[in-house]
Amino acid sequence: MPIINGKNLIGLPVETVLGKKLGKVFDFELEIDSQSILKYFVKGNILKDLFISELIIHRSQVISINDKKMIVKDNVIEDKQKIQASAPAPAV
Repeated sequence: MPIINGKNLIGLPVETVLGKKLGKVFDFELEIDSQSILKYFVKGNILKDLFISELIIHRSQVISINDKKMIVKDNVIEDKQKIQASAPAPAV
């Protein structure tokens, strides 16, 4: 069974099935009861993508992961844009 540790997971490149580069893993959330990763937190290139600087990727959206990169479903960006569109406007 392949194993990847937290040190190697942080900084792991993330891209979609179609090859769109989303950024790199900067954190993850562990589900204590099952001792498995629940969510991955990914930061993109802020200068390249002003609107989507951070993604939260649920484990169900991950297609594959190895020591070189993580591949996620292509709709990850669409889901994030829907969340941003439905968020309340900031108070002025």
